[in-house]
Formats: sequence, structure tokens, C-alpha cells
Amino acid sequence: MNKVKRESFNNAAQFLKKESRPLERTIFEYYFENGSVSKIVEELTKFQNDDGGVAGLFEPDCRLPLSTPLASSMALRIINKFSLDKESLDIKEKIYKYLDASHDGNRKGWFAVRKEINDYPHAPWWDFDYSTEMTIIDHFWGNPNAEIIGYICTDTGYCGKLDKEKLLKHVLEYWKTRKEYESEHEIMCFIKLYNVLPKDNKSEIIRQGISNGISSLLNMNIREWNTYVPRPLDFICEKNGEYFGITEEQIDTHLDYVVDEMNRQGIIMPNWHWGVYPQEWDIAKKEWTGVKTLEFLITADKFGRVQR
Repeated sequence: MNKVKRESFNNAAQFLKKESRPLERTIFEYYFENGSVSKIVEELTKFQNDDGGVAGLFEPDCRLPLSTPLASSMALRIINKFSLDKESLDIKEKIYKYLDASHDGNRKGWFAVRKEINDYPHAPWWDFDYSTEMTIIDHFWGNPNAEIIGYICTDTGYCGKLDKEKLLKHVLEYWKTRKEYESEHEIMCFIKLYNVLPKDNKSEIIRQGISNGISSLLNMNIREWNTYVPRPLDFICEKNGEYFGITEEQIDTHLDYVVDEMNRQGIIMPNWHWGVYPQEWDIAKKEWTGVKTLEFLITADKFGRVQR
């Protein structure tokens, strides 16, 4: 079994401590050095705007300082992984107030970002198209709506004007009509929804759609894994969680691949690039390297792939 060597782990730790965003550094310290939740919350707070939402640049491919539903959902994802204290509850309450106010009744959800994204450096796939009044990402309604609705349905006492049952009903109706799957990110958002819902008939509908989507999109051509394609670990949240039809052999193959990458480089770099805004991309690339390196160290550790 390939494992992340101690030297490679130390190299990754040094990068996270010196080169990554403070947020990734504090999360690393929490998982591997008995760090505190309060420091994570403190770093999250720095991304929160006066309207309660989280700045778009929380997602490194968007350098938008204004609040977006996408970034807000990502922040909720992090907060919900840790034990709650008063400060994190305050962040959540403000985020939900923002989501409450920014909900679009016609869309029955949210648009991922806002048109002002065009005024700031960003990846090309975040271009706002004024003819459609959305980005390419927004053509796949579930991203980030499925994830947001999952949090709304399971967090009590938030989003007063939003009807949780109606939101969930629309999610289920939307997902049941899907016959073709084009966006792995939409599937990932439905995985986040599935993981927070009680296991019942509703979640079974979601699980089946996720399995169908992964079956049609999963790329097991290792020679293409250095490009932006859906790979097994992209869909796996926990070692003992739901695998949605992905086999343990496929997971082990992907783990071996990324462990080798980590042992060669000491970090995990993004396998995509913008092709525009070169100076800003250099910043985003370094931030993504911190995010991806941290994500894999946590995953590798859960699967027993870190040398002790």
C-alpha cells in the first residue's frame, strides 16, 4: 500500500504553514496538530461581508469581493464539519440571513455568483453572460442549490421566510427528471445534500441519481487524470460513507496515483489553469495548491495512507 512519506508530509506541512491561506493552515493544524476550532472560525469571519454572505474570492477562481451564494455554501460546508461554538453559530446565522434575502423565487434557488464577477479577475467558466443572465455553471441548477438546500433543511432556526419543504420538493422533482449528467460539480452538490438528509425514500431518490451520474461521468483512464476529469476521490467524502457504486479497487487506484504525486512534489497542485489574468492566476494557483494539498492529506489520513 502506497503511503505519503514522512518527508513528503513535512514538505506539505511547510507549504501550508508558509504559503497557503491562513484558513487552510488553521484547518491543517486542527486535523494534525491539535489546533483549535476558534482559529478556523476566526479565519472564516475574515471572508464574511456586512450583508452576511461570504465573499466570492473564498473560491479562489473568483476574485469577487462581493458576497455570493456559492462561496456562502462553501463556508457552511466547512463550519458544519466542526463542533459549534458561539462564534461559528453567529457566522451561520448571518450566512442564512444573506441566503434568505438573496433567494430568487423565479429560479427557486440561487445563482452561483453575480454579474459583478465580470468586473474582477476570474476563471473563464465564471464569465457572466448578459444574454442568459447567468454563468455556464448556472445551467446546472443543483450547483450550488442542492447543497444549500441540504443545509437549510437540516439546520433549524434559520431562513425564516423560506419554505424548507417546498425547497426540498423542488430539489427532488428536479433530480428525478435528470436523464443525462454533464456536471460532476452538480453531482457533488447532491452528495452534500444526501449526506445531511435522513436516510428515507427522499434520500434514496437522491442516492440513485448520484449513482447514475457517477456511472456516466467517472473517468478511470489514469493517463487523463492530470487533466480536469471526474476521478473516484472527487465523489468520496468519508472512508466509511456511501461510495455510490465506486469500487474500493477504483478508490485504491486513485489513492495510489495521488500518493505518488504527493511523494514526488510534496504538494498537490490544481490540474487546471485560467489562460487569462496571469498575475491573478498565480495567486489563485497558490491558494488552490493549499486547498488541494490539505484536502488530500485529510483524505489520505482517513484511508490510512499517511506514514506514521
